[in-house]
Amino acid sequence: MKNPKLRSRTFWLVATVTMMSGGMIGACSSSSDNGFAADAGSDGTFGDGSSSDGSRDGSSTSDGSSGTDSGPVTCAAQTLEGTCDLVTQNCEAGNECDPIENADNSVTAQCVPQSTGSVPLGHECCPNAANQGGCVSGTFCLGPDCTDLDGGAGSKSGRCSPYCCQGDNGKCAESDPEGIKGTCDTNLIGTNPQDGGELFFGSGCTYKPPCKPFHVQSCGSDTSATCTLQDDGVSFRCSGIFNPPGLDAGIVCNAANACASGLECLGPLDGGATCTLMCYRADGGTPPFDAAALPMTPGFGGCNAGQTCNGSFIGAPGWYGFCVP
Repeated sequence: MKNPKLRSRTFWLVATVTMMSGGMIGACSSSSDNGFAADAGSDGTFGDGSSSDGSRDGSSTSDGSSGTDSGPVTCAAQTLEGTCDLVTQNCEAGNECDPIENADNSVTAQCVPQSTGSVPLGHECCPNAANQGGCVSGTFCLGPDCTDLDGGAGSKSGRCSPYCCQGDNGKCAESDPEGIKGTCDTNLIGTNPQDGGELFFGSGCTYKPPCKPFHVQSCGSDTSATCTLQDDGVSFRCSGIFNPPGLDAGIVCNAANACASGLECLGPLDGGATCTLMCYRADGGTPPFDAAALPMTPGFGGCNAGQTCNGSFIGAPGWYGFCVP
């Protein structure tokens, strides 16, 4: 059986929070029964929350501002075993390397006849459409299922992604036609048909547009995306909200984009992480926007009544704080 149903898991991005017992920033998107989507499981190792040195634990990659761009490399330890390499696509002409379920229910990487898809790498697609989005050979449609298969340009929820190696963004290239640099930041996890457990297939690329917090440069007019801090501690990118419009402040969460726009999922992963309102700290340096123009209302730089903007991340911009009682 070609292309077993998979889901993807975005690498966990961890930071220590100075006014809490620990901190996390993660990402996920809605799950799906077809093609690829993301779950909220953790790929990183979270400590007991006692660290305060600003170190980052667990598996993570940065956005397009860092990581190597050396092009295709073999990362056998990170991809599915088999007779070919999912990343290098080293099959003979006319074939491509795909995850294949065998007669004994094992899944291996094998050369199969090339896809006839024509949707280019980085272009939008629908995982639940015919031919799994119609992506060109050697790529697959990565993202949640589309709610409208005929919604037109800008409405499709997936992107044609190549397999890639963690920490190397060279395979990702740029989104088509927007030109957003792709990042190899998503683990591809499938259900093992042999035992029902998890099976790691490799890694894929996402094409998240840049943004600025507090709605200075938003992720759109609707409530389906949120602007979150990336693991480099500097840049912000748009992520689709898990079950939009997302969780409210104070609700337990396990991924940054589980929360509504303007909130981040902060705290230790052992049940203590909650959606927390982010805010602008005037004592934290100069942000890359005109802070004087912020209305300083909740979600727009300010806090709710009875709260102050005193929380901060170690290793994050000093002006990007969170509200505390």
